[in-house]
Amino acid sequence: ADPVGPQFISGPLGCTITYERYDVMAAILDTLSSSQWESVVANLTAKKPCRKGDFVGGEWIEYDGKRGYVTHQVVDDGGLMTRQSGLTCVIQLDDGTSKSVDVNERLVVLPSVYARVKAELVKAASAAGCST
Repeated sequence: ADPVGPQFISGPLGCTITYERYDVMAAILDTLSSSQWESVVANLTAKKPCRKGDFVGGEWIEYDGKRGYVTHQVVDDGGLMTRQSGLTCVIQLDDGTSKSVDVNERLVVLPSVYARVKAELVKAASAAGCST
């Protein structure tokens, strides 16, 4: 089976990142071929366009050419505020301003990984002889 998977995030390696299973991630990384490393790098460095209503809470994004961090995304469900995919989110932009925007194709999720994931990837890539 392909450890990277056709759908990276829901594939074996993507799941180890999502669920912070660093022991399993290291074991998978040790088995990657050079073409699989290229796939991992391509997936982790790709910008991902949003669709209407996607959950983007906690993500670094680009909006109208500006970078920012989604501080929260909520939906008003009959007066009850719940944390789930909503149609709007609040972005803390790099220039210090905040903006409430619709979640749609104008938002682009920027590539980012946790420091521990990055450290594991760099360690495994170095051991495999890849340039970092």
